[in-house]
Amino acid sequence: MNKRIISIVAIVALVAVLGVCFVACGASSYENKLEKAGYTVQTLTDEDIAEMTEGSGLDLDIKWSVGGTKGADYVAVICFADKEQAEAFATITNMASGIFGGMKAETKGAILFWGTEQGIKDAK
Repeated sequence: MNKRIISIVAIVALVAVLGVCFVACGASSYENKLEKAGYTVQTLTDEDIAEMTEGSGLDLDIKWSVGGTKGADYVAVICFADKEQAEAFATITNMASGIFGGMKAETKGAILFWGTEQGIKDAK
């Protein structure tokens, strides 16, 4: 019985550690990809995210985010807690694309790509 409990605790701990690693690796992999494509990359602050989500009426749980600029191209890569939040924010952002100078949003699972068409292409 004790071996079984220890095994279960070990598996839960391993899953938690791997989850943290995947989240941390996700942000850095997008940073690296954008840097290789010639973008100036920055981690988005809570204020940057608040500005982008202001007025959305959504209760958003954002895990990490990075942004990059290269000339006239811009992209923000934002990892939400789940796919539904990313899709909801993408829908609202796309409806208001005229306000944001033609920027658009696309999702891939819980990750939102928001920016110019070329910026999104480069980040993916």
